[in-house]
Amino acid sequence: TSLHLLNYNNKLAFGINQKELESIVMKADALPIMPTLNLYNFAKSHGIAVFFISGRFEAWRELTIKNLKKAGYKDWDGLYLRSDPTLYKTNYSFKSIIRKLIRSQGYNIIANIGDQESDLADDSVSCKFKLPNPHYFTR
Repeated sequence: TSLHLLNYNNKLAFGINQKELESIVMKADALPIMPTLNLYNFAKSHGIAVFFISGRFEAWRELTIKNLKKAGYKDWDGLYLRSDPTLYKTNYSFKSIIRKLIRSQGYNIIANIGDQESDLADDSVSCKFKLPNPHYFTR
């Protein structure tokens, strides 16, 4: 969880559907979650590889990259988005497969950070940080 939708959710009374989410993504102007950005910059400055694994669709890749860069995230080591929403039944299965892929490339995952249970569902990682999210819940 690196970008927040608070500026939009206030307008939508904290309710959001897929069409509204797509409209927000198209604007590519979500603000950074500052503690997450600070941690990201700390990790990068200490030579730690950082990967984004998102339930966002692959079709939104360029907009997501634009928004991440605009928000201050630079030089990440990987950005994984859902290429085919029907291929994975849940975000949990998608994110689990991607974490296995990252490990197969020789990386040791030292921490998972996110606002959804699917971000933290990895028993081989000892450090897990659940961020609050009053806006939405995914599976």
